[in-house]
Order: sequence, then structure tokens, then C-alpha cells
Amino acid sequence: MACKFIAAVKLSLVLLVAVLLSPAAHATSNPTTTTTLTVSQTSPGHYRAIIKVVSDVGNGTPGGGVIFWNRPDPGQPNNLENLAQLTLDGNGEVVYDFAWSRTGTSEFYALYQGQGAFWSSGSNFVPVTIASVQPTTTTVTPSINPAYGNLPFRVTVRVTAEDGSTPTGMVTLFDDNNLFNPPLDGGPVALVNGTATFTVRRDWLAGLWEFWGEEYAYQDTATYRAEFVGGPGFANSTSSSVDVRFKRQPMAVPFSASPNPAKPEQVVTFTGKAKSTVGDAPVGGDFAIYSDGQLVSEGHIASDGSMTGQMTYLTPGQHTVKLKFYVDSTAGWAPAPEDYYATITVANEDVTTTALQSSSSTPIVGEEVTFTATVANTSTPATTPTGTVEFFDGQTSLGTDDLSDGTASLTTAALALGGHSVTAKYLGVAGQFFESTSSVLQQTSQAPPVGTATTVTPSMNPAYGNLPIQVTVTVTSADGATTSGTVTLFDDNNLYNHPLYGGPVALVNGTATFTVRRDLLGAFDEGSAYVDTATFRAEFAGDPGFANSTSSSVDVRFKRQPLVITLAASPNPAKPGQVVTITGTVKSAVGNITLAGAYSIYRDGDLI
Repeated sequence: MACKFIAAVKLSLVLLVAVLLSPAAHATSNPTTTTTLTVSQTSPGHYRAIIKVVSDVGNGTPGGGVIFWNRPDPGQPNNLENLAQLTLDGNGEVVYDFAWSRTGTSEFYALYQGQGAFWSSGSNFVPVTIASVQPTTTTVTPSINPAYGNLPFRVTVRVTAEDGSTPTGMVTLFDDNNLFNPPLDGGPVALVNGTATFTVRRDWLAGLWEFWGEEYAYQDTATYRAEFVGGPGFANSTSSSVDVRFKRQPMAVPFSASPNPAKPEQVVTFTGKAKSTVGDAPVGGDFAIYSDGQLVSEGHIASDGSMTGQMTYLTPGQHTVKLKFYVDSTAGWAPAPEDYYATITVANEDVTTTALQSSSSTPIVGEEVTFTATVANTSTPATTPTGTVEFFDGQTSLGTDDLSDGTASLTTAALALGGHSVTAKYLGVAGQFFESTSSVLQQTSQAPPVGTATTVTPSMNPAYGNLPIQVTVTVTSADGATTSGTVTLFDDNNLYNHPLYGGPVALVNGTATFTVRRDLLGAFDEGSAYVDTATFRAEFAGDPGFANSTSSSVDVRFKRQPLVITLAASPNPAKPGQVVTITGTVKSAVGNITLAGAYSIYRDGDLI
């Protein structure tokens, strides 16, 4: 029955359109109408149709019903779907919002059914094309979980497409527990390479009961969810929810007294500073400072977390100072786990400092190294300290030396192979100078370098003038290890010029090769078989662990290149009276040297 009904509706529409277009229908005195249709997208997958019907002769405003149709396939003009039955308003208009996700091209059509004196009319067909979309998946990843109160962190939203392409579109991040306010985490934010990053921070933790059980370690929970609205070709998607727990920030509170030691009647300043061990959020709250149980100072913690107080002590002695403070724990801070203490020493002695230097931080075992200590007086006015300095290798004493003009030194060759932690301790002078100890000076005693042997090997000897040869330098170690370092090649007879074979050249697998050539032989007696001699010598500069070495000298003799001379006549045989060309060629028998000089050609002893 449904198929028959739809067919009947389609048939009646076709007949009605035919009647509207027939000449007889327009012969009536009733006014004709014009129906217009516009369709526009309001958001991805949502559209708005605006239908307007007017009288062609302007006598009144049409009213009545309008049928909103869709033709899914433009190639089948009679295949129409009835989407909605609508009613014109008092202005002859109707607005219809609808969802549409069918991919491809669809055509929409509005049919005014007519009413009273107004004839029915139909709009033009309006095409709407929706491209196919790729399914997407959206995920939410916090940079830290659990997170700390009042400490910014990142939430990254990543969108992937089913076909592996990079999605485009907008992402909005929500906290379903409503702990955060936009725009820290709001959006929407455009994807860049398929991702969007939001910076969020929990400014004020919930005021939960301060119990010290594991179940109360986390004060709040945010539930993050991201919604992706796809660009062209990408479907919308929503992530799963991700819970992020928040706990209070732990604190470090350095507390000190200055000067310390102090002299009687000198003002001593106590300073504490509360700061986060994981961030830089300001601390709020109150503090109090006590010395030997007596209140020294109290007040609000400063905006930078500092707490200060001052005290003057009249007589020598030691005093215990306590810092006690209370922070607003709901501002993202953990309560102070304990009070903080400092000990102040009041004495008549001047405060000193000791600095330590070494003549070598990497001495060879058995070599002497000198340690020098410098002791300074930090009091005002400052007098030069006197007394004794003791030098230590760890806990072992290396010896002592008396200060002279504020310095003391110790020379030793007793440092064994390996690392050493050396310090210098000034022993002080009772009633005048406090003792002091230098920072640790790290020393590493090294084993003596392994002995090496360097050899020079020419590729040929004797060699020919103006013909390149290779000189190979090989460095071997006494323990068989492959040597490393650089080699420089010298000619002690100074026949060659750098950089043909100079250096230094780095060893590769214990060898280095130099290419040398004697460009111009000496003007020696032509009867001598060897014209020149080069004396090669190589110097090896070893890397740490290899000793330097120098090769023995190697003499390389140079002689002149032998020649090959060819002579030809053309034509040969020749006829009487015919011109004959005589051609001679001279070349090296061992290389490609270019020859220069004069020649003479004779025929039967006569110069031609």
C-alpha cells in the first residue's frame, strides 16, 4: 500500500505541474503566483530553507500550505520525496530548518498548493551537494596526571581520520566537572596537523577536609572531554572523558640567618622563603619567627613567599631559631609538614673563607701536584688571617702548611691512580679567626701514557723526479691498542714545500698517508745516477693515553725519469721527389711528465 500511495502522490504532482503550465489554466481571472526557494547551510549537517510566495499582480498576500520536496537523483525527475508540509505566515513566507547528511547532490523543491483566489506555483529546483566524509576519532591526553593545583599544564587533543589523512576543523575542550573557566580551556581552537593544545590551571582547590590518608591525597578531579567539528570531508566526533586528579603543590622553605656566625651586638637577619618544588605559584598565609622561644617577628607571607625578622644578641653563644607558618591550603598548597629551624652562632672571632686551587687537575701518577689554599677574612674591617691549613684527600690528611700572607701550599706526588676529592681546612685561631673549609676540588690521577713507535715507509725508493709517491706513517702502541692522535711529516733536507706532505694529519686505524712529489731536481752532474735525496721524519702527537714518538729518518733518493723516443717517416716508402714528413715523439717511460727542450733531425748525417 505504501508504494502505491507514493506513486499516487508523485503522479498527482506531475499532473498538477502540467495544469500549472497549461494555457487554459492561465486564462482564468484568478491571479497567478511565484514561489521562490533558497537553501543555505547553517552548520555542518544542518540547513535552512526559506520559501516565499508572492502574487504576480500584487493584489494581496498568498496564504495556505507549501509542500517541501527533495529529488535525490537529478537524473530521475519524477522521483520526489515529501520532506515536510508547511504553512505560509502572514507575509507569504515560511522558514524551515532541517538536518541533511546525505552525500552527493540532492535537489530541493517547494510547491505552493494555492488558496482561495491564488493559483498554486512551484519553485525552481535548488541543488545541495554534500561531499563524502571520513570518520574521525578524537582523543584527549593531559601532559601530567595527577596534576598540581595552581600549576599550568597542557591538554592535547588529537583527531585522526579513518583513511590516515590529516583532519581539519575546530576542537572545543570541556570540563564536565566545571572546575575551569574559558578561555584557558574553552575554544574552539583550529587543528594544526591534526592536533590542538590547551593550557589549563586549577587556581583554587576544593576545600575538602584535611585528612592525611591516601584517599584524601587528591583534592579535586577534572573530567575532560573534547568535541571535534570537522572541516570539509571530515565527520564530527567526541572523545572519551579523561579524569585528571589534582593535588596540592609541595613546598621547600630555605631558612637562614645572616651573618652567621655573628658578633655580639651585631644585627642578625633571619630569612625564610616558601616556594613550590614544582612551580612558581605565589604563597599566601601567615608566619612567626622565634629565637630560643622568644617571638622575633610575625606577619603575612610576602607576595614572593619571603618571611623575615631581625635580632641582636649581646653575648657569645649559640641560639636556636624557629620558623613557623601557615599557608592557605585551598590555594593549591600542601600544609607545611613541619617547623623550620636555624642555628645562629654569636662569637668574637672573624669569619673566614678558604679557596683551593691545583697546579693540575689531571696529573700523571707519580708526578708532583701543588695545592694552594687562600684564606680570606670576610669581617669589616678585615685583617689577614694567620694560622695553619691542613690538606685532605677525602678523610686522609695530606699534610699541613702555615699561612703566609693569607696563602698556604702543599706539594705531593702521592695521589694514586683514579679520582680524589681534595679539600683545604683552615684551622682558625681562637679568639681571632673562625675555621673554614674549602669546596671539594676534584682531581683525577691518570696512568702514564702507553709507549708508541712511529715508522715511515715510502711507496718506492728510489723514486723518480716529478712523479708522485706515497709516504705512509704507522704508529703502534706497546700494548697493541690502535693508536690515535696526529702525525706531521718533515723532510730534513728541505726539498719539499708544504702542504704536499706537511700535516698534522689525524691517524686512521693507526696510519696516515702523505702524497709527495719532487717537481724540480737539483742541477747536479749529469753523470750521477741519483740527482737528489729527501730525508723523511715523522712526529706523532698522541691523544690522551698514548705517548708522543718520533720516527727514524728515512732517505729517499730521486733520479731522473727515463725517456722513450719514437721516430717515424710518412709516407714510407716514398717516391722520388715526394715530400716525406719525419715525426719524433719523446715521453717518460714511468710517468706523464711534460718535456721541454730543443731537437735536431739528420738525414744520412746531414742536418735537415
